[in-house]
Amino acid sequence: MRHGRRHQGHRAADRIRTPRPGPPQPQAATFGFALNPSTWGNGYGTETVRLLLACAFEDLGLHRVWGARSPHNHASARTMERAGLTEEGSTSASTSNAPASGGTR
Repeated sequence: MRHGRRHQGHRAADRIRTPRPGPPQPQAATFGFALNPSTWGNGYGTETVRLLLACAFEDLGLHRVWGARSPHNHASARTMERAGLTEEGSTSASTSNAPASGGTR
């Protein structure tokens, strides 16, 4: 499967809404994902993150992308690492100190 493929007449990039980044982080976005537990362990998470990153960098022209996850979800951390993200630290206490993984191009 390739990013940007047509689904019901729309490209994937046409269906993704990115928040308007503030002045300190122009052309940046944050993503999260959730999969049905019955699909875990099949590589779908890694494929999903890779597709999101391809869409963000290639289709939307973003320069920085963060992946958000629960601090207790170690499987999600491994998924993000396999997709090429690097854990950079934690966000503020207001978000339960969720680790942030980032990628740049």
